[in-house]
Amino acid sequence: MAPSKKANTKAQKRSTEAVTSKAKRSKVVAAKPVDPVQEKINAVVAAIEDVEYEVAGPFSCREMLTAAAPIALKTLQDERHSYQETVFGMFAEVFEAEEMRRQGIVAEEKVKVEAADTEQAMRQAAKDSVEAEVQAKKEEIVAKKEVLSEDNKVVESEEMKLHEACEEKSCAEAENQIHMQDKEKCLQLQKEHFEMLKEGAWETMRDLRSHVSVLTPFFKKLSVDASLVTAMQSALGKKPVDRGSFDNMVVEQIQETLTKHLLSLEEKLASTEAVVAEKSTTADAIRATLEICQDKQTASSEAVRAAEVERKELEVAMKERTRAVKEQEASVAAVASELSIAEFRFEQVQEVKGFLTFLQERVEVPEAEPVVEEECEVVAAEAEQDIPMFEPVIEEVTPVPDVAKSMLLEQPVETDLRVAGM
Repeated sequence: MAPSKKANTKAQKRSTEAVTSKAKRSKVVAAKPVDPVQEKINAVVAAIEDVEYEVAGPFSCREMLTAAAPIALKTLQDERHSYQETVFGMFAEVFEAEEMRRQGIVAEEKVKVEAADTEQAMRQAAKDSVEAEVQAKKEEIVAKKEVLSEDNKVVESEEMKLHEACEEKSCAEAENQIHMQDKEKCLQLQKEHFEMLKEGAWETMRDLRSHVSVLTPFFKKLSVDASLVTAMQSALGKKPVDRGSFDNMVVEQIQETLTKHLLSLEEKLASTEAVVAEKSTTADAIRATLEICQDKQTASSEAVRAAEVERKELEVAMKERTRAVKEQEASVAAVASELSIAEFRFEQVQEVKGFLTFLQERVEVPEAEPVVEEECEVVAAEAEQDIPMFEPVIEEVTPVPDVAKSMLLEQPVETDLRVAGM
């Protein structure tokens, strides 16, 4: 039906008044009626249409229930036909079976979650164990390195002691060698020079002077009195038969001095030999101690090396355990997600069952309550721009007679049920 000219004139007049008004703001209230019964019907029908809900029989059974649902579900309990009660029974069977099926799925998913959690706990425990072993091994390495450091210091100290002992031994051996050479020289001088002069075995004056030239500096070195050295040259320069009592006394004193010097050399030699023996014993003992310390040092170094190898192996194992834990975390998250989905679907079917029970037991039609949306302020900027605003003209819709409604509601679906074999 086209809007009348009178109605349009009135609408334009109201729009002009709104634009020229000094009011800058207007309030708009929108009301949307909500039918809780229709919402439940829609939820039940959507569930039947959802292929995730299993319906026994061929696909035509689902189509039949979908077709019969709107009228059967909307009919009050005391106005319902027997075939409509049958439809409710079919819905109840479908949702009961679906609830049991989904409850079984939830139970299965819970078992999977428990198994995944158990596996995760085992892998985490294995990882924690390896981490503890790695940490313990690191501490062990630190302790072993400290022991090795101490062993190194001990070896260094013993090496220094051995070096000093060897130095002292070398000095004692050198001193002993000097005394030995002095003794040999003294014996050689006594035999080849003094005895030759004492016995008068020289033949020429040249031989005499040669022997005297060797003995004189020797006895002077021994700090013998100069008068005795001079008398020695005179006494030993004579044949034994030509010597007087003074000459013989001089020879005896020279003999005694030489003997005392040999005895002194013997004592020094014995003393230095004892020192050499002592230093040798000390050096040998230090050398033996050093060898023991070096063996311990080698063992400590080998222990550190072996511990480092074990640490690397443990770190490789720790990486594997860490990777296994992360992989299992993903598995746990996946099965937990599946459980959440299964529980959500189980709660869905329970909710739909509740809707079905409500619709089956409903005996009166509740009035739809309008929901008033929050009032919002709209700034009328158009008012300043002189733009005309027109209110829409709503055509009146001719209401459907009550007789036609009753005919639609009472239209039987028995033929559909028979066709579907239910």
